[in-house]
Amino acid sequence: MLHVAHITKLSAWLVSGGIFLSVANAEEEDTGTLQIESVPDELSADIHIAKEEGKEPPRSEAEDKKRTNLGIGEFVTLSLTGKPSLIGDVEKLEWEVISNKDIVHFIGKRKGVKKVKFQVSPYVKEGGNLTIQVKTSANLKKTIEFQVFLPKQDKNGQQQVTVQHAKNPKTGKRGYDEWNFEAFPTETGCYAKLEITLHPTDVSFKHVEVKETHLKNIPDPLPEMADEHKPLVIAADVNRRNVFIDNIGSPKTMNRCKDLPQEWWWVTKFSTSQFSDPIVDITTQKQYFRFDWSAPNEEGVTIRVTKFGRGVQRTAIKLPYYKPSRKPETLTQFL
Repeated sequence: MLHVAHITKLSAWLVSGGIFLSVANAEEEDTGTLQIESVPDELSADIHIAKEEGKEPPRSEAEDKKRTNLGIGEFVTLSLTGKPSLIGDVEKLEWEVISNKDIVHFIGKRKGVKKVKFQVSPYVKEGGNLTIQVKTSANLKKTIEFQVFLPKQDKNGQQQVTVQHAKNPKTGKRGYDEWNFEAFPTETGCYAKLEITLHPTDVSFKHVEVKETHLKNIPDPLPEMADEHKPLVIAADVNRRNVFIDNIGSPKTMNRCKDLPQEWWWVTKFSTSQFSDPIVDITTQKQYFRFDWSAPNEEGVTIRVTKFGRGVQRTAIKLPYYKPSRKPETLTQFL
């Protein structure tokens, strides 16, 4: 008896009173057609977020590497596979962008190679469908399609970013006063480091930069205690979790705390950036400041700063009134 694995075709002819069998293997047929394999350099933010939070990722890393949803700035490697007879003369292979040509550039050769690498520009203003094609010496054409995404923008006045306090590296808990104001209970000031996540998170924005730009003050002119907002000149990097950092807070000397309460807002916007120049606006935010006496006898000052729906608050006690038993009043509250 004849046993053949993976037989997909079986032909028989009578030859001199016998039987001739022709067998084709399914695995050989499966690798015969031209295919374009796509592998992005980065895993999506979803995978890194799950690792950070100690949770099960929404898909395996192997599956994530097959994705055709891309964030602006991503690098991707494409490989042509298939029968040599279909690929033909490798020297005559030619790769080109069919749709959305302006948002992609090849890195290295795009002619005469079975493998190419490209980057979606991190500086584009629009995403959408991206189609890349390879053409063989026999004029056979194979295409692959991607969907390119920019960070989601404010919609109907609602922010599309998500925000949480950064983790304290010593405790692992969310809420981090990097300036350590708590060590100085008689000094006014508070501070918090915020993590702002760009969406969608099923892509990577690792190669995007985000720039903050000051728009206006409320009220204008600002009250006596307020300082002018001077955002960093350089743009903020985005990490593998699609997160960039924003710092909020306000240090003030006690002798500046007069005629309280005082409050004000800085209105700013965050945008994708090229050489620290804004390109596409992502979100507009108000950073709120309030300084108030912590008690009717003006023994201390309470400072509250909020932004992105998160905040930080702390009380400082004037030196003549401070005792170690009052230290709990001076601890930072993360809101």
